[in-house]
Amino acid sequence: MEKVLETAATQELWSRALDRIKGKLPDSSFEMWFSEVHARGSDDGGIELILPSDYIRSWLASHYAELIADAV
Repeated sequence: MEKVLETAATQELWSRALDRIKGKLPDSSFEMWFSEVHARGSDDGGIELILPSDYIRSWLASHYAELIADAV
């Protein structure tokens, strides 16, 4: 089982990414798609986004993957 790391650095990274994303989207779009997205780190040093549903995961992957990658 992979150990999940909830670190202040991961939360800070995601918080800054959200600020960048918010600056590029209308408020309504940001609230709809990103308000319930959270992040956690993993042993491999990556960041994993925690999404509330498969639908949101699919939507973000097909519409905002580049925006998220650029923001992180």
